[in-house]
Amino acid sequence: MLGLDVGPHTVSAGVGELAARRLAAVRRPVGRSEAGLSEACHLLRAADEVIGLALQEAGLGADEIAGVVAAPPGIVDPGASRVLLAPSVPGWTSVDLAGHLRVLTGALHLAVAEVWRRIPAVDPHGRA
Repeated sequence: MLGLDVGPHTVSAGVGELAARRLAAVRRPVGRSEAGLSEACHLLRAADEVIGLALQEAGLGADEIAGVVAAPPGIVDPGASRVLLAPSVPGWTSVDLAGHLRVLTGALHLAVAEVWRRIPAVDPHGRA
């Protein structure tokens, strides 16, 4: 399984077995976008890099990932796995993160949602 947390300043990826054994964890800061590259494209490239590093650390290929859980910046439409609003990353609403991850990994199961929706003990305002 691959877990991905994409934020405007940091991207993290983790790889684990279904039995909850962690195989890899990578966290990297995201610098400013290169000239001519949109913020959304820059963030997607950073996510790809972190995923690659996590897979390398785990000793796995992308085709060995059975499922992906991703938490992008912004508000997500859970039915469509699309970001509806992401004020912190201009252009992010045009990124098809679910489609991108599906092509990248070939994962059979994919979930894209806000982090707080994945953690039942935390409400939308980050309070436990």
